Amino acid sequence: MFSIRLPDDLEKKLERVSKEEKKPKSRIVKEALASYLEQHSRKPTAYELGKDLFGKYDLGIKNLARDHKKIYAEMLREDHIQEEKKLKKFLREKRSH
Repeated sequence: MFSIRLPDDLEKKLERVSKEEKKPKSRIVKEALASYLEQHSRKPTAYELGKDLFGKYDLGIKNLARDHKKIYAEMLREDHIQEEKKLKKFLREKRSH
């Protein structure tokens, strides 16, 4: 058994909802308390917080989290090679003019 005092405005809202939903006030309070406690009794896990993001952006790179340094180093090498090719092409064209 449990008893509480409610402010007048809250008591009036509870009374109105009780009549509208044809439910006893005690049931409404129990449901509200159960809902509140469920929401506040446990913190979401990291997975629960990010589950809508996981796998959303597939870069086609396997093991990115584990091998990110190696993968980024390879990407930089590839960029460097492309820039070198552009520079060589530019220099060849410049010499031929």
